[in-house]
Amino acid sequence: MLRSRIVALVITAAFAHICVADSGVSVKPDNDLTRIVEQVIAGQRRVQSVRCAFTSKRFYPKGSLRETDPRTGRYLPTTFPPEDKFVETRIAVLIDGQRIRHDLEGVLWHEGLGEFRPYQESGVFESGKARFLSKTNKGGHVARWSITLGLLELYPVRFAYRLFDPVLGEAKADKIRLVGRAEQDGHRCIVIAQRREDGFENQWWLAEDQDYSVVQWQLLGPDGALSCQAIMRYEEDEQEGWCLRSWDVAALQDGEILDSSSNVATEVRFNEPVPPKSFELTFPLGTRVTDEVLGINYRIAEVAEEMLRELVDAQPIEASPRKVGDDTREEVQPSTPAHAPVEIGQISAQDIERRQYHLWFLVGGAALAIVFAIVMLIRSRKRAEHR
Repeated sequence: MLRSRIVALVITAAFAHICVADSGVSVKPDNDLTRIVEQVIAGQRRVQSVRCAFTSKRFYPKGSLRETDPRTGRYLPTTFPPEDKFVETRIAVLIDGQRIRHDLEGVLWHEGLGEFRPYQESGVFESGKARFLSKTNKGGHVARWSITLGLLELYPVRFAYRLFDPVLGEAKADKIRLVGRAEQDGHRCIVIAQRREDGFENQWWLAEDQDYSVVQWQLLGPDGALSCQAIMRYEEDEQEGWCLRSWDVAALQDGEILDSSSNVATEVRFNEPVPPKSFELTFPLGTRVTDEVLGINYRIAEVAEEMLRELVDAQPIEASPRKVGDDTREEVQPSTPAHAPVEIGQISAQDIERRQYHLWFLVGGAALAIVFAIVMLIRSRKRAEHR
């Protein structure tokens, strides 16, 4: 079984523990839940900003990756990789207030070539919106607008420093409930839970001897089956308290691991000045954009040229919307540009958003004008008939 293979490979002893962790706890009444939540929130508010660089070793079991037939969309009989494979990725994270940015450099499975290829990705989440920009050595940039934060490896970082934050956090102080008490890696913990609107339930283990830091997270499906799990480890910082140093994450289905990684922090810095441009992303002309918010696809070069021509001669791109909340990082296949890019420099995400709404405003205005003209024509014909 996949589980026994992972234990045999021994990523870490705790990584094997992810596969067998018991989600059951003995329930005991606790009237101090409000006090504990306030203590966690106060501790996380002291960390206005945090920079964290870490290495992520991702595990791909033999045969866990499959190719699809581009004509039918069905899986082909061949599977990859031919042997168990570990892939190392370097990730840098910056949290400042209620904003978060990540920059990733590693490799990505390339469907169609049957191999891993170099890959880079940057992502910014602020004001309830996420923007991602990626590039492979195949050439060209791919961008995605979304409302989700993305990377599974970042969840423990958010839990460590923004668990109850109204924007970056997952737990809501007025919606959590006490499950009970349990022990995790030698820590006596209080276990809290919160059910999501989709029926899934988050559970967090807060270690009493580490100022109620999150040492374990589990996501349970509507049927109670374990869907995701993270084991988190800390070191004490003299000024900032408990600092997240390593964590193991796994996504499971039917008891088998689909995706897993072991992560180790190489650098952590707190409350340093954050330059204003730290959360800016520049999207080069020609970038292919999948907008999951508006449900459209386009190229930034085409939008730029249309705006320079006052949105005349616009040529829409066939949309292929993706499911919002999809956490995959598959490479998007290139499409043929409607016309060649115009060399006018690069466009910021804010410019793109303003031009999107400008385009929709003009299109909507033109449609209203056409409808008004048709109505007036019909009314004039009716008057002529009555005469």
